[in-house]
Amino acid sequence: MLIVEGPLPADVQYEVIGTIDVGKIWYSGADDIMGEMAHRGRELGADAVINIKQWRQPSGFAWAAPHGHGEAVKILNKDKVHTLSAVGKWL
Repeated sequence: MLIVEGPLPADVQYEVIGTIDVGKIWYSGADDIMGEMAHRGRELGADAVINIKQWRQPSGFAWAAPHGHGEAVKILNKDKVHTLSAVGKWL
């Protein structure tokens, strides 16, 4: 699953499948949020999660638990996938 904090390059065509919102109730790192977003993207049948935003807020038992939001997308021109490592990371 490709994880991208911003948009995909203009030459990559994609279809938005849905939005992903995740949050933890305890302290953890950004990698936990990214991993959860990748997992949810796979469940939706996405190829990538893009336009990711991360923040911390009070939640459950922590005053600064990580949360995240992104868009699950299906890449339509997969011949461009080899160039995407420069804009995101694979999880």
